[in-house]
Amino acid sequence: MLINKKQNSGMALVSAILLMLVLVIFGFAMVQLAGSETRREVRSRMRESALYVADAGIEQAIHDILNGEHENSFTVQVGTYTGDLAGEADVEISLSGRIYTMTSTGYSPTRDNPIGRRILEVKGEIEPEQPQEAMRAAGTIDLASNVKVYGVIRSNNKVTFSGNNHIYPDSNGNAGVVTSSNDGVDFAGSVEFHGAGPYYIRSAGPIEGTSNVTSEEGAVIFEPDSYVEPMEEYDIPFYELYSITAAAVASSTVYETHQEFNTPFDLGGKTHWFKGGVTFKAEVTGEGTILATGGQTGSHGGVPYNRGISFPNASVNIGDSNDFQKINLIVDDLAGADATINFNSNIYMQGYVYCPGNLNIPSKVEIKGVVEVGGDSNLSSNTDIIFDTIAYEIPGGGSGGVNLISWAEK
Repeated sequence: MLINKKQNSGMALVSAILLMLVLVIFGFAMVQLAGSETRREVRSRMRESALYVADAGIEQAIHDILNGEHENSFTVQVGTYTGDLAGEADVEISLSGRIYTMTSTGYSPTRDNPIGRRILEVKGEIEPEQPQEAMRAAGTIDLASNVKVYGVIRSNNKVTFSGNNHIYPDSNGNAGVVTSSNDGVDFAGSVEFHGAGPYYIRSAGPIEGTSNVTSEEGAVIFEPDSYVEPMEEYDIPFYELYSITAAAVASSTVYETHQEFNTPFDLGGKTHWFKGGVTFKAEVTGEGTILATGGQTGSHGGVPYNRGISFPNASVNIGDSNDFQKINLIVDDLAGADATINFNSNIYMQGYVYCPGNLNIPSKVEIKGVVEVGGDSNLSSNTDIIFDTIAYEIPGGGSGGVNLISWAEK
């Protein structure tokens, strides 16, 4: 039998080419499969990372709300433990009653070129914690001579010291002056800081009269023309009006019109809600909360009254220098000059003072706790403001926390 070697050689070459083609196709398929698996794995990891980034945005929102410094919308960058960028989150915050809705859209690796994108919506009831300043005001703060403040003074407007003022550290060792106003701080008279310090005078505007400032021991550091974050609007202070009014209805008589008391009034450990404001011309005794909201202006015996809280008689005492009365004074849901608290002399109280209007404090008044004012504050001589814990619980207040209602991915 004759064998054609040339023919067999051609068949072997064709077989080899076909085998190589199959191997190339198989190899290409395996590369494509591996690439597809890698892309799927990357997308999966990026989606998982985007969820963690969105959750970090929610945590930042809760932190900002509890510290009273949140914006309604912001973007936060989230890093890894190695310092690399894990992603970015767009956060939106809205408030309805006491319920905050926080929506966080997480992108990984970046919001401009996202591979993973996840959206979280969380609803929570936030309990803001007690402010850490002795006195906070949206308006001006004017301190007459011989005024003592134990703690930090903070304002969205100008702060003026008339002279012979003394600032002491509070129980946490803090003291100082902070304002977000371009009008700054004016030490028109002598001011002495007591304690170890250092103490900071931080202002968005100028700091005048620094030569009038002395320190008993610690350094006083002046920081004029600095960026200072303004405080939140004062229509909702750190307690929640929605809850305190409900508590007042449940626990006490509600007064629909302006009330004037010429005989002693006992708080009896309750919240007393005066919708038309209240005037006390006689002693107020016991522990409790006085809340004034809404109502109408008018006159009593031909004398006009405001819709806030007023103590017009210097002869009426609240507490004494050895026994501070545990009482909260709160005016809300009013506007302008009507939303005021007017003190007279001989008041010694421990608690929370808030009004969205002006606050006028005459001489011989000592307040332990926190004072918040939406308007201007005028502190007369021989007045002491001492930062302290709020002794009588405010209905609706909180110690700083969040009660989550829902947590869901959209």
